[in-house]
Amino acid sequence: MGPAACSAVPAVSQWLNEEGDWQADAAYTLGQIGDAAVVKPLVGAIDFEVGSGRDRRTRLRNRINQNVARALASLKAKEEVPDLVKLLEAPEASTRDAVLRSIGTIGDPSAADVMMENAENDDEPFIR
Repeated sequence: MGPAACSAVPAVSQWLNEEGDWQADAAYTLGQIGDAAVVKPLVGAIDFEVGSGRDRRTRLRNRINQNVARALASLKAKEEVPDLVKLLEAPEASTRDAVLRSIGTIGDPSAADVMMENAENDDEPFIR
């Protein structure tokens, strides 16, 4: 994107860091802007401890994780594949699906074995 989009990075990053329903959209937007400077703040927004539940906060945290994975894929953040691999342990199937797709988009061959293992062993048929 152009300079105008890059000038939006500080404001959008602030939205990512302020707790609220907008955080997942902010994560996705940062990926679309395409500025590699946002990789570390995106990784910092990952919640590795979130469970699988129907309450509002849990759904939001899972959505943030999904959009962070998508943003890292848009940025081709190969150096963050280990964090994405760790996120594959998430109990939420839609998060694991987003992470697998993101790792595939990034195209890091070092994650091929992990992707195959998940494809063969995940409990969810749409992930296998």
